[in-house]
Amino acid sequence: MIRPRRSILYMPGSNTRAMEKARTLPVDGVILDLEDSVAPDAKLDARQKVIDAVKAGGFGHREVFVRINGIETEWGPDDLSAAASVAPCSASALSYRAGIARQAAVAAGGLPVISSDCSASCCACAGSPSASVASAAAA
Repeated sequence: MIRPRRSILYMPGSNTRAMEKARTLPVDGVILDLEDSVAPDAKLDARQKVIDAVKAGGFGHREVFVRINGIETEWGPDDLSAAASVAPCSASALSYRAGIARQAAVAAGGLPVISSDCSASCCACAGSPSASVASAAAA
């Protein structure tokens, strides 16, 4: 069954204050971004902040996604491992291309991996039952 999502908010993984605020906003989902919103010299710190935020929970009904760097980048494999360390009950990884999402899904060993250019076929390859793939809501 497809679950409609009216609003999903991107929050920079390097901004602790923004991630805290995300817990209170009236949105259906939150994407904690490790990719474009994070400067290269802040990526390692941002990864730890995101993982800590997901582990801490408090997002209520909001679905929580972790947008990882491309698996082919120097940060991607570690981003994927970090996201997998808090899954499956807390987060999904979000990758930017369907092909990369398929590769990441295999590497993640069951972590839902979604492409931001998602189509029914890429989600099916990522192990999802529908084109409206999402993680379990973080408690």
